[in-house]
Amino acid sequence: PLPASSHMGVDTNFTGLGMAQADQSGNFRKCWWLGDGELTYARGDRRSNRVDELAARAVDLAKTHGAALVIEDLKFADDREVSPKFNRMAHGFVYRRLLAAMERRAIRQGVRVVKVHPAYTSVIGALKYAHQYRLSIHQGAALAIARRGMGLKERVAKPLRKLVPDVWHLTEWKAWAALKKAAINKLKQREVKSLVSWPQHRKEVLGMAKLEA
Repeated sequence: PLPASSHMGVDTNFTGLGMAQADQSGNFRKCWWLGDGELTYARGDRRSNRVDELAARAVDLAKTHGAALVIEDLKFADDREVSPKFNRMAHGFVYRRLLAAMERRAIRQGVRVVKVHPAYTSVIGALKYAHQYRLSIHQGAALAIARRGMGLKERVAKPLRKLVPDVWHLTEWKAWAALKKAAINKLKQREVKSLVSWPQHRKEVLGMAKLEA
């Protein structure tokens, strides 16, 4: 593989790929959204072609920017924090095909591939990076994936500690699990059931948490 000057994370979704580049220190550099609304409803050869074309775009982008490609490791698809997303991806077909196609093309193109456990990357993307860098949740997750591919840990930003005051006592993944639960519980008070709406309600929810502390 070609030497990589940075890492580019890929967050795989049923409507496309969120991508984000982190420099050698793990700092955010650029982001992209490679959308394709046909991934889950196209059939047969049409869907296979769409998957291959999207994978090619992702790998070519990483190669152009001299970045290692960091993707989700399929062997963790049954993890309880990963399986809901996996199941949404056309019962796993699109997920598997995209990851396999990206890996094959990267090998052919001489692009280094790094596989990571994707647990909580969407949570980190939503709660931490979407706000910090004004990214979509998918692009924020891609940044978390890129940084995980570099072996970096995700510290909990100070404002988020209002959600779980003793979060600093917890290990990294337990901390994000606790933050996810707390954030969703707060959102439910606003009749919202998903972190997808976190960016819109972030300021209000953190304000509530501060008052309750």
